[in-house]
Amino acid sequence: MKEQPKKNKRGNAAAVFVLLGVLAALTVVFGGLYLKDHFSSKTFDIGGKTDSGDPIATSGSSYAPTLLVNAKDQYNDTLLAGTYTLYLNGKKSSGTLGTAQEVTKGDQYEIVFDDASHHVGTDKGTIARDGKTTLELPMSPNSSALTTTFYNAAGTAASAQALGISSKEYVTVRLQAPANLVFGNPKSEKPMIGCFDYNTTELRMIKVQGGASVAVPMQYRGTVEECWTLPFTSLADGQKIDFQPYVEASTSVNPTQDATMYILDGELYTATVNDGTKKVGDRVWGYESDSGSDIGAINPTVTLDFS
Repeated sequence: MKEQPKKNKRGNAAAVFVLLGVLAALTVVFGGLYLKDHFSSKTFDIGGKTDSGDPIATSGSSYAPTLLVNAKDQYNDTLLAGTYTLYLNGKKSSGTLGTAQEVTKGDQYEIVFDDASHHVGTDKGTIARDGKTTLELPMSPNSSALTTTFYNAAGTAASAQALGISSKEYVTVRLQAPANLVFGNPKSEKPMIGCFDYNTTELRMIKVQGGASVAVPMQYRGTVEECWTLPFTSLADGQKIDFQPYVEASTSVNPTQDATMYILDGELYTATVNDGTKKVGDRVWGYESDSGSDIGAINPTVTLDFS
């Protein structure tokens, strides 16, 4: 029987090690080229994640903090385009919707986005993480119309309320927003107000039941006699609300003239003067700017029929 040749185990092992060494070298070379081409400005996921799902930033990586701001129409479900105002640590700058910009972790931000067809969108906070912070401003489209209905004390719609000397009556006003539009800013920190213009010879007062008396805005001084808060800040997509103005007639004259109610919504403006409660640059919710300009998106009127 012929003897079989012995296998050279040591030679085979050496060949395997050589082969593995070649593969490792190729991996380093080609892997390095791939990483350089694809990840030269990125960081590797080392297992940790930020709250937004991005890998935790490492020194020199592209996951350094950035801020991305979007604005979406709540009713058309579409993203808006434009430039927003950014206050970063109190310093005013700007940004483009949908485009990220570099920030620093710990930065205090305040964002204001305003366009002609929507109520002002705002947000503020702190850059709390590495990686990308994405904000979406829910934008409310302005109402271009508002349905108003006057009810007399008997509850009859669009019917005059007769008043005599010394009469005291509660009438009702109903407001309804159009479909897919918003009357008043849902983010407003101030309620709507109703300002009343009437013949002071015929009427002693008009106030809103449950409301609070507020100062007459500058642009309405000399036009209206008094203003009262209303029980809402906004109406959206067909929503309606009723409230009751209370009227007292003169003790000597029979009322024959109608009254007019102006409805004002609170919007955001940037202060241009210091007045003890705010300083220049502060964002303030109000019915007028500190120069007296009307800042409301829409100020409809309601006729209180006393004829």
